[in-house]
Amino acid sequence: MDTLIAAYQHRILAALTPSERNALQLERVEYRLDDVLLRVGEPVLHYDFIEHGLVSMVTTMSDDRCSEAINVGAHRIVAICSVFLDGIAISDYVVAIPGVGWRASAENFIALTRTSPRFDLMTRRMMKMSLQMAIRNNACQRLHSEMQRTCRWLIKARAAMHSDEIPLTQDRLARVIGGDRQVVGRYCRQLRDAGVIELRRGKVRIRDMAALQRLTCECTSWVAGWYESIFEGI
Repeated sequence: MDTLIAAYQHRILAALTPSERNALQLERVEYRLDDVLLRVGEPVLHYDFIEHGLVSMVTTMSDDRCSEAINVGAHRIVAICSVFLDGIAISDYVVAIPGVGWRASAENFIALTRTSPRFDLMTRRMMKMSLQMAIRNNACQRLHSEMQRTCRWLIKARAAMHSDEIPLTQDRLARVIGGDRQVVGRYCRQLRDAGVIELRRGKVRIRDMAALQRLTCECTSWVAGWYESIFEGI
């Protein structure tokens, strides 16, 4: 098991000792598009360490419209807030970008937070980051343009995939950023015409990452800084 973890390098798992990783009894999992990992109100029976891919924390209204509160990408943990609440999922968690990760039972995960001060500290910091991201995303939704949010999500998806090619439709992109389908489609075509991205059927390819970073909002660098703070002193 440790040989595999060393190869895949999920940062939190890599920061643990071999005995701590063994205590989690990790299982390799694959995430397919639109897989529902957890549903709101249900007990959280496992926690997933994402290596590749992106999982959206989604709220669905009575008319089936949905909106993404935050997303969980590479090197993060799905439903981390539930660890320190009552073990109940506070939202639906749906795979937005396919990928792979590691799964620990809730029982083993919580047991390790009680026996490993470092693991407990990292998970608490990640929970704080998730709450801060939800607050930040709400402000981003109100204050930043759909073009900025489009670029921000493409950057996150690229980081989650570790690849310039992202399996993503414009319709899905509009839904996750809470934007209008036609407006987001127009911005995607503008990015394509400027040579920033390439549009294919069901896929987006990043061609100019530097340009994408110039066009995004400040939230992109803010999130990156917050993530690094999880490992301070570890």
